[in-house]
Amino acid sequence: MTATASYTLEAVLAAVGLPVLQSLCLPLGPNVNAGEPWLFDPAEDIEARPGALLLAVGCRPRGSAANVVRAAAAAEFAAVIVKSYGEELAPIIAAAENARIALLLVDDEVPWPHLFSLLVAAASRGPAGRRQPFFGVVPGDLFALANAVASMVGGAITIEDMRQHVLAYSSIPGQPIDDPRREGILGRRVPEEFRLASMYEEVRQAESVVRVERDGVRSRLAVSIQAGDEPIGSIWAVEGDGGFPAGAEAALADAARLASLHLLRLRANQDVESAARSAALRVLLLGQGNARANALPSVDMHPLAVVAFQAIGRVRDDDSALLESAAHFVAVSCESAYRNAACLTLGETIYALLPTSGDGRDVLRAMVERIIDRAAASLHVRLRAGIGSAVADLGSVVTSRTDADLVLAVLASESNPATVATIADVRSRTVLLHLRNCVGDDPRMSLDVLDTIAAHDRDRGTDYIGTLRTYLDSLGDIPTAAERMFLHQNTFRHRMRRIAELFNVDVEDPDERLVLWLLLRISGD
Repeated sequence: MTATASYTLEAVLAAVGLPVLQSLCLPLGPNVNAGEPWLFDPAEDIEARPGALLLAVGCRPRGSAANVVRAAAAAEFAAVIVKSYGEELAPIIAAAENARIALLLVDDEVPWPHLFSLLVAAASRGPAGRRQPFFGVVPGDLFALANAVASMVGGAITIEDMRQHVLAYSSIPGQPIDDPRREGILGRRVPEEFRLASMYEEVRQAESVVRVERDGVRSRLAVSIQAGDEPIGSIWAVEGDGGFPAGAEAALADAARLASLHLLRLRANQDVESAARSAALRVLLLGQGNARANALPSVDMHPLAVVAFQAIGRVRDDDSALLESAAHFVAVSCESAYRNAACLTLGETIYALLPTSGDGRDVLRAMVERIIDRAAASLHVRLRAGIGSAVADLGSVVTSRTDADLVLAVLASESNPATVATIADVRSRTVLLHLRNCVGDDPRMSLDVLDTIAAHDRDRGTDYIGTLRTYLDSLGDIPTAAERMFLHQNTFRHRMRRIAELFNVDVEDPDERLVLWLLLRISGD
């Protein structure tokens, strides 16, 4: 790829845009000609590449960055692109100004290969100043691009990502559509029956526009959106009543080249925004103070709740890849449903901060259940999820996180747990769980008589602990307790008398009865 002479640093900054890329200094102004991006290799000398953009991979501001800037200037690069890594930038800005070379800053969360692809796509748009087929479409505005393409090809347009999610669609009145197009827009995903792997593979492999014919639906033109050799999406045009006009395929091919820049910029922005949300969520979940409220879901319209996910049965150290896949799946699913959803993995738990309100808790629960079902189907990983309490301010998010963790602990402690529960579903069991944690091994929080009865059961083969627990669980109702243990009522009464005689247990005393019951409930013996 070779950029044209009229491609400038100003065009680079406009095409990539904030928050991904910004200028730190432009000693020669913004109209310096910009060439191809070049990845810095610390093992090689920087060779002369007039006008190229040097991506200073691995160079920290407090380390080698200043030397790299000076070497790039000597090699006639147009600019050096660096990351801050949270360090002071003044020394390398001064070095760039003294060396008379532009210095650009990319957000720390944007992967270097992604920026490289984005710069390649931006440069391939063609000379600035010459009117392009889609001149005036702002990078990142996929809906404007869809409408521009629809006007040129005479058919309704959808732009999709690699998961067949509908990212944007045209809205020009009078253009005919069919059921797959209609359902795809409503559900923001291509309908299952139209999501044929072979059809999409043909589009991805083709070097040009493909005509797609299927019974019962309108014909389509489709083209793959590529970032270099990597397919990143596709554009689909529905044929109108009069067919496609001359030049429709060429227009669609031009649109795909421009769309790659749009999608890469969208992905880069999403990387930055998602990282900002995760960082803000970490502060809240750990109760470390205030977070950037504008990076998180708003509490103005709806309360928020923390949802905690865990993989069921993870026992091996080499399961980190499984957790990473599950975390990515949860994040993508949540962000598809709620644009500002914040997700973060702490230890082996995946957290999501999501809006919820009133009946919305049912909607949230249904969404969580769908995520668990889809994770099982696509990743072959079983998840459980705890939904914390709804909170009305960001400072209380840590409380919702604590509740969500408690729900997970309850689900994990039961022999046949549900996969999803809210804190309201298991509130009583969380109280018992908390009591169990408080009691622990504290001898002041135990009754010697229970240890004595348990020892008697072990030595003599009796079941007095089970009998006592069943009696208390049945609220002292002998017929109910006897039925639960498949015993005659008289047999059960005899056992209770023996417990009183042998161990001096007085179940008629309310305090003793309550303490016995609590300790038996939380002990799990």
